[in-house]
Amino acid sequence: AIGVFNLGDALYKQGKFAESEKMFGVLTVEAMNENLREAAFYNQGNAYFRLENYAEAVKAYEEALKIDHNDADARSNLELARKMQQMTKNKQKQNKEKNGQQKNNKNEAKRKQIYAVLLLICFISLYYTCSLPPLLACPVIHHN
Repeated sequence: AIGVFNLGDALYKQGKFAESEKMFGVLTVEAMNENLREAAFYNQGNAYFRLENYAEAVKAYEEALKIDHNDADARSNLELARKMQQMTKNKQKQNKEKNGQQKNNKNEAKRKQIYAVLLLICFISLYYTCSLPPLLACPVIHHN
């Protein structure tokens, strides 16, 4: 188990966070030693955090704190992960609203283009209709 922990730690230090998370994930399930399981959850949380998977980081830190309620680092990281998770949700909501507004703007632009084309067709129709001899002339433009 210590070998798997050390491998996870080495992978983390190399910036291979996904691989590191997997190693620590194995230990969260298989480690018999509570201190090792707590450290595995904590480090798994750190790996998730670096992967910007804040929801999973929160879960991992919470599990670490279930084992060791006094782990100040896990508690601090949990709070930070929760804040980052909320910021991510807010940003996603803003992006969704922005995309919706952009779509509405595009639809409005299309409506204006269609209106302009229809207006042009009407003017052209009126022009040709009103250019006919007086009996067939457009009553809107020529008053008898």
